[in-house]
Amino acid sequence: MIKLKHKICLFLAALVMTATGCLYRPDIQQGNELTDEMLALIVLGMTKEEVADILGEPLITDPFNRDRWDYYYFLRDGETGSVIRRTLFIEFTDEKISYFKSSVPLPRPESDPEPDEDTADSEESGSDPAQE
Repeated sequence: MIKLKHKICLFLAALVMTATGCLYRPDIQQGNELTDEMLALIVLGMTKEEVADILGEPLITDPFNRDRWDYYYFLRDGETGSVIRRTLFIEFTDEKISYFKSSVPLPRPESDPEPDEDTADSEESGSDPAQE
């Protein structure tokens, strides 16, 4: 009778230890990692080779438009369940970056001063050909 109680207690203790806190959930990472430091290095006029050195080869290249590169990054933290999603789209003209867009605000290089309000207004008003 005592042996049976010991076995039941051992079984219940093992069950409780297995069910609480002993589960491991790995981080799930997919795509090209896109850190703030990497994104800060991307500037207009860079060549495809320079971009590939910084970010790696893109996961997706459009078979109909070889001058567009799409980067996707996904990370789910196994412990907290939080999710990070980032995308970066780059278009090239004559093998150099002519346009790029990120899903997160791009960090400003520390050496670049903040634009003056007067300068920013004049640049914005003159840059849109549709307004003319």
